[in-house]
Amino acid sequence: MPLRALRFVAGAIAGLLFWWYATLFYDGALAFAAERLLQFDQRLCNAHLVAEERKVDVTPHLCVGPTAAIPADQLTYNLILFAALFAMRFRSFGAFFACLLVLVISHVLSLAVSVEATYAGHLGAWSDRHYGGLEQDVWTAVEFWWRLVGMHALVFGLWWLTLSPIYQPLRESAAPRPKRAVAKGRR
Repeated sequence: MPLRALRFVAGAIAGLLFWWYATLFYDGALAFAAERLLQFDQRLCNAHLVAEERKVDVTPHLCVGPTAAIPADQLTYNLILFAALFAMRFRSFGAFFACLLVLVISHVLSLAVSVEATYAGHLGAWSDRHYGGLEQDVWTAVEFWWRLVGMHALVFGLWWLTLSPIYQPLRESAAPRPKRAVAKGRR
């Protein structure tokens, strides 16, 4: 097997192990951050998010409303692909951590979108009373697109950005430049 393929597999295994064992702690941080975002939507009644096992339980606080459970590990498994791709062609720690920060922010946003989509379209009469038909369709479509395409496209996009020629001048500026010979008599 070529070296890159071995690095990809090793990165995928390391990412899987990290994702599997860190999910229990990571979901709590995601729930905390997403709860702050969801406070802007009054229909959710200041929902309280609590990570338990591999899911996040959503409970409205200021009014009587249905509870929901969001499978948070299904929103964060793109971390495995992220680890595999960056292990295969690693460029720099700075680029890796910048991309990791973007990935974490996307996880917070995807949890918030999943909560909104669940409350908009999966709770029957409560959803119909609090969300219009267009809102239900939009939240469901956004969540569906994110889970099917977006979460994987983001990882590939972040990885590609670190390989693209956009960052080439940054890498070259860090390296010493060769001295040019100045031709005599020419200007």
